[in-house]
Amino acid sequence: MLRGFVLAGMILGAGMARGAEAAPKARRPPAIHYPINALRKGIEGTLEVRYTVQPDGRVTDVTLLNEAPKELAAPVIAAVGKWNAGPAEAGDPPRPEVRTQRFQFKLAESDPPAPKRVAVTDRQLKAIKVVSPNRNEVVAPECLHAVEPVYPAELPRPGSKVTVEFEVNAEGAVANVEFPRPVPESLAAAVKTALEGWRFRPAIQDRQPVPVRVRFVFEFNRHR
Repeated sequence: MLRGFVLAGMILGAGMARGAEAAPKARRPPAIHYPINALRKGIEGTLEVRYTVQPDGRVTDVTLLNEAPKELAAPVIAAVGKWNAGPAEAGDPPRPEVRTQRFQFKLAESDPPAPKRVAVTDRQLKAIKVVSPNRNEVVAPECLHAVEPVYPAELPRPGSKVTVEFEVNAEGAVANVEFPRPVPESLAAAVKTALEGWRFRPAIQDRQPVPVRVRFVFEFNRHR
């Protein structure tokens, strides 16, 4: 996400600094947007501009007071030259009046990209397999809430399928996570972190919730 410039600085008249409250009651100046060429090239900078407000409110003699990239300087000078302070009113400083204004153009830091997550589909959840006790003796647990693992940033290419076994206790929470086959540490950590948030309707045996051990396959070669 990119943000525009910061408008700062003092208004100077007759060589003396004046606070913003002493400025003439000017018409609202046209907005100065981040120059598109500078934006595309990622150019930042601060410009200090001096200009003269004439009796009729016109702005003339726009001068750049510091070095600045041309991609910023030219559009700002052109825009300031179109300003008009409007007719002088009682209490305004005498005109012509010399003013200075500072413009700061800074690119905001980009928001970090959202992490990729390993896809967990309804089809996969329905394929959860009870490995103990004998699945014929219990009504299998039902997953109520699944958290998709974050795809490890250090894996430049899609990982493989990861088989994991864990206990679904009588409260429907996950415990005792194990991997039947060795897996990279980053994949194991991603799976364990995700499973901490999984919740189940517990398995039922003789009309009572019971702990069971199940097996599930995370497909790290499929991500969102």
